[in-house]
Amino acid sequence: MLKLEKLNKNFGGIKATQDVTLSFPEGSISAIIGPNGAGKTTIFNLISAQIAPSSGAITLNDDSIVGLSRNAIVRTGIVRAFQVASLFPSLTVMDTMIAAIESHQNNSFRLWRPFRGSQSEARALEILALLDLQGAADTVVSALSHGDQKLLDIGLALTMEPRVLLLDEPTAGLGPQERWSMIEQVKTIWQQLGLTIVFIEHDMDIVFATAERIHVLVSGGVIASGTPDEIRNDQRVIDAYLGASDQESAA
Repeated sequence: MLKLEKLNKNFGGIKATQDVTLSFPEGSISAIIGPNGAGKTTIFNLISAQIAPSSGAITLNDDSIVGLSRNAIVRTGIVRAFQVASLFPSLTVMDTMIAAIESHQNNSFRLWRPFRGSQSEARALEILALLDLQGAADTVVSALSHGDQKLLDIGLALTMEPRVLLLDEPTAGLGPQERWSMIEQVKTIWQQLGLTIVFIEHDMDIVFATAERIHVLVSGGVIASGTPDEIRNDQRVIDAYLGASDQESAA
């Protein structure tokens, strides 16, 4: 579904990505891993039109998306949830969801009317149920735990009706138990909605337990792509990123 071909991004003399070629098949769940500064977030920024590539191609179902605006990228079905959630702290969870749905449907004029009772409320409840947040519908966002705020941010992404969901470190800042709970929610979304999911993650236990395919970046270039078993046993990846101890713990 989503393909990057010989994708380059230069910031002056710095090559943030170097001839990155990756493919994310429809309905797959893939991880991008690598040390800090490897170019992982730059790739997400390129896909979501936060920045423009210096050269190379990005295609969705063989149609080029290079040069499209950020809004147009969302309309193609590519939606991103960021590492740090950006929410309205004084709104309730339900009102936050309804506002996002109305905006996506170009019904911004309805934001001046009462939210409750709108047709969007039922859709919001569906998404909240999928995330196991229906019990927090009337909770003010600022009162949510950090983990639930990150889940709500993913819920806002789902209101955009994505076909491809980009998750930038979905478990960042969470405790061990919260991290596994979060990734189980991500897997539920993937399985029930049939989305193509690409996520950046530093927790190797989560990566190897979740991703169907793993892509490893080092210094802006892809050094390996493969199944968890292939990546776990790839000496280039062990030397450049995993290290012997990490490789043993992921085994």
